[in-house]
Amino acid sequence: MFPAICQPYMRKVTGDDELALGHYVTVGYALSGWIGSKVGKPEDSTENLKLPVWLSIFKDYVVGVSITIIIFFYIAAIAAGKAKVEALSGGVNWLVYPLFQGLSFAASLFVIITGVRMLLGEIVNAFVGISERLIPNAKPALDCPIVFPFAPTATVIGFLSAYVGGLLCMFAFGAFNMAVIIPVAVPYFFIGATAGVFGNATGGWKGAIAGSFVVGVLIAIGPSTIYPIMANLGLEGTAFPETDFNIVGLLVYYIGKFLQFIF
Repeated sequence: MFPAICQPYMRKVTGDDELALGHYVTVGYALSGWIGSKVGKPEDSTENLKLPVWLSIFKDYVVGVSITIIIFFYIAAIAAGKAKVEALSGGVNWLVYPLFQGLSFAASLFVIITGVRMLLGEIVNAFVGISERLIPNAKPALDCPIVFPFAPTATVIGFLSAYVGGLLCMFAFGAFNMAVIIPVAVPYFFIGATAGVFGNATGGWKGAIAGSFVVGVLIAIGPSTIYPIMANLGLEGTAFPETDFNIVGLLVYYIGKFLQFIF
């Protein structure tokens, strides 16, 4: 069901109907695509942005991700302090360790994207036999990095915008004494980046910013909402950022409560 919900916007991302998205934030991605269509135009794509010369380096998504993630790691390292960082670094200097971590993340992302490009060249052809012989019009639903090559710049913009939404929610939850959800960089990168690609497909750079910001808020609100339910199940300290998990979990819980009330 969830890949089907997202498919109208997936067609706008890929330009055809050969692939589906199989990730647990499909409601969020579909919402990002819808928001993008309301706030911008697809012609204003992030990939067509005319950046100043000194910012043109960000056109290469690996460089953009490297710089962005390294900055995040340095902020975290400085906040944690020398002693705590060196306790984790295995003897690496505390000011060098964040650099290595950021570059390792970017290298891992490059490996993922390279693998995705290779996979796309094979998986569609492999599914032709299934769609023709077994299940008519079947499509492979793959994980979120499959959309990154379609709008690399939107991935960086989406991550940053989603992370801002997560940070704002963190402070708001603290102010209202709710379960505080700390926006962890890695899940926010993959979810925010994907939301940025979907928002960009329908609304250009404005859609990428607005759509991923809303998704960044949703993946903070959802875990905070389901947190007490997870605690009731004996899983205190546990929650999921993914919108699909939270929607299904809340539906099942409150339907169960309603049935309990009736019977």
